Amino acid sequence: MSERLGALKVLVWNDAPQAKAALADFYKRFKDEALSLDQWFMIQAAHPKATAETIQYLTSHADYDLGTPNRIRSVSGGLNANPVNAWSFGVQHFVDLAKYLDEKNPIVGSRLLQVLTRWYTLAEPQRSESLLHSIYT
Repeated sequence: MSERLGALKVLVWNDAPQAKAALADFYKRFKDEALSLDQWFMIQAAHPKATAETIQYLTSHADYDLGTPNRIRSVSGGLNANPVNAWSFGVQHFVDLAKYLDEKNPIVGSRLLQVLTRWYTLAEPQRSESLLHSIYT
C-alpha cells in the first residue's frame, strides 16, 4: 500500500496525464477501506496546486462524512499541509467547518481551529490582510 500511495501522490502532485485514471482506480479498489480512502482524500487536498474548488469537490463527495473525524482530518489536514492554500482560501473552510462542528463534535471543531492560531507568524502583507487580524486587533 505504501508504494501505491507514494506513486499516486507523485502522479497527482505532478499533474501527470494518467493522474485522474490513477485516482479513479485507487478509489475503485479501496473505496470500502476507510483508512485508504482517507489517504485518497488527503493526497488531493494536500496537492500544492489545490484550489478552493478542489476542497469543495472533496467535501461534497459522497464518501466525505462529517460524522467521521478521520475523514474531516484527511481533507482539513491535507489543506493545512500547504500553508499558502491554508492561509488564502483555507481560512474560510476552517471557520465554516468549526461552526458546523461546534454543535456536532466540538472537540474536533476546536482542534481544527488550532491551525489558525499562528496567524501572527505570517509575513506581511498576508498578516495584515488575514481575516483573523481584524478579529484580534
